[in-house]
Amino acid sequence: MSVDVAASQPRKRTFAQMRRDFIVTNGGKMRGFFDRLIAPWSTIPNTPILDLAMFPGAEELEANWEIVRDEFLALQQSERALPPLADISPDHASIAEKTKWRAFFFYGYRMRVDKNCAKCPKTAALLDRFPGLETAMFSVMSDGTYVPHHRGVTKATLKFHLPLILPRDMTQCFIEIDGQNYRWSQGKMLIFDDCYRHAVTNKSGDERAILLLEVRRPLRWPGTWFADFFMWCVTASPFVQDARRNIHTWKVD
Repeated sequence: MSVDVAASQPRKRTFAQMRRDFIVTNGGKMRGFFDRLIAPWSTIPNTPILDLAMFPGAEELEANWEIVRDEFLALQQSERALPPLADISPDHASIAEKTKWRAFFFYGYRMRVDKNCAKCPKTAALLDRFPGLETAMFSVMSDGTYVPHHRGVTKATLKFHLPLILPRDMTQCFIEIDGQNYRWSQGKMLIFDDCYRHAVTNKSGDERAILLLEVRRPLRWPGTWFADFFMWCVTASPFVQDARRNIHTWKVD
């Protein structure tokens, strides 16, 4: 009986595979370490919820929320325009059912998605003027969505939610942040530090749609250096590189 020696040998891992394994194993430790370095240099409070007035550009975006909503509604006529978030960013598959959380990216990890911005030019123009923008997307959660408790990637950024379409029954649609439930109000920005444990529930019977932003936290030096270095590591990671490729290859009808 012949033996395929080559087949019996363990396959050599590529550099990309080794880098991915290293990030999976050590990413949590690195995140906590850098968060502790960044937090003392924040020029705004390290509280779960933050005020709109602290962020240049936020008031203009909120004031024009109806323009953003109208472009979202026009875009939504094409179902393929809003792919499952897990198809774009596979690491999100662990916290949401694939068919229940959909997204449309304007900016993805500092990369402007020109073909998507052209679909919603007024929204894109508002986003282009927003200081410190890292990521911007329409985020749509169907009825029955539950995103379990989790923490964000870094203290270097903050999450902004601009509600566009909300369910009729808001008692069953809310976000829990640091043990406290918050309900969105149409056209009113919710700004929070997603390094606090948070979870999202939509059991309302209707869809919930928001414009979701990830924005740089205002910092003093040397906090800016720590944040820049960590964000460079994140952007260079295989998870983000995969997501960037997926954003570009997704075809909008």
